[in-house]
Amino acid sequence: MKVFAWSLLALMTALPVCAKPKISVHVKVHEGMGRDQATDSLTKSGASNVSNVTYNTIFYLNVSIASDNPEVAAKNNGQWCISGGSALDVNGEYDGTLDGNNLEVGVAGKNGKIKKQQYQIIDHKWRKLSDFEQHPR
Repeated sequence: MKVFAWSLLALMTALPVCAKPKISVHVKVHEGMGRDQATDSLTKSGASNVSNVTYNTIFYLNVSIASDNPEVAAKNNGQWCISGGSALDVNGEYDGTLDGNNLEVGVAGKNGKIKKQQYQIIDHKWRKLSDFEQHPR
């Protein structure tokens, strides 16, 4: 039993070493588009009662990602599509951190403090709004 416990402890301490590190990146926004998305499951399924529908806007942004890490820029020359719950300024440039498919971007607030906003990598190429339209079946 002691051998099992020590093996488990050694494995748990080695896991952070095996994990991919967070990568510092520079983000430049080229184009942004928003799309309203229903937030409740009945509306998503095509229910006809639209009076009680609540919507959430999802923003899709075509960005260029630059980094000192060659793996990042090698993915389609850093031209990626990201999505999140808030828009970024077109032609704006931001510093961020890439962690797998998650991108954390620092945005300066009105008071000058940096606010972190979360985005997901949708694709390693730029996309059009029509790529995200839902078509009736």
